[in-house]
Amino acid sequence: IRADKGNKRRSAAFAAVKELKTDHELLQRLYMDEMQRADHKEDSSKSLEMKKNNSVHLGYADVIRMITDNINSESYSRRAFALALASGRRSVEIVFNGGFEVTGSNTVMFSGQAKKRAGMDASPFEIFTLIPASDFMDAFDAFRDLPEVKKIADDFADMDKDARNTAINGRTGKTLNESAKAIFGDDERTFKDTRAVYTRIAIDTLRGDKKTDEDVFVVAILGHDGY
Repeated sequence: IRADKGNKRRSAAFAAVKELKTDHELLQRLYMDEMQRADHKEDSSKSLEMKKNNSVHLGYADVIRMITDNINSESYSRRAFALALASGRRSVEIVFNGGFEVTGSNTVMFSGQAKKRAGMDASPFEIFTLIPASDFMDAFDAFRDLPEVKKIADDFADMDKDARNTAINGRTGKTLNESAKAIFGDDERTFKDTRAVYTRIAIDTLRGDKKTDEDVFVVAILGHDGY
């Protein structure tokens, strides 16, 4: 409707569609009162302030060593960690959803993005790898052939995408997070921190076009819908 700018009934149509109730009835009745919203806003602000003032510093060589030391580990969770750190992908994308195809020395075409707005298809897009793309692909293919990973695929392949993602995260989350804590050497770290570390390194070492700012680059490599 918004794109149909020449339509005289555009405003009325937009208003009509906006009024449609698309959520479950239960969600229409759940709400926070004024005090709860104020407390939530305060807690969120404090959390953001703490995050902004407690950044974690890692050495580039140490991060690369985390990848190379674990990418062929006997532990499937350590391999998943290394692959995620090398590519910036989510755990469920490494374990099940994701597919990769080499496009350059340090680039691959990625498909199978796990998080996308309802009703939207995630098209493949090119991403960087922190290790040679060919090495990444060899390790990824070997990872998918592991008995533990094949078992996950067999158990959840027939499920709806959202339900499958939840189920896979439920089965693997604790193990993956424990491996992340061990590899980082920090009990405060979790598996999803690999995504932030990857992004920072990609910005600092692989971003070529300096005409656009970092946000544009991050959107491109993480597949976000907006800045």
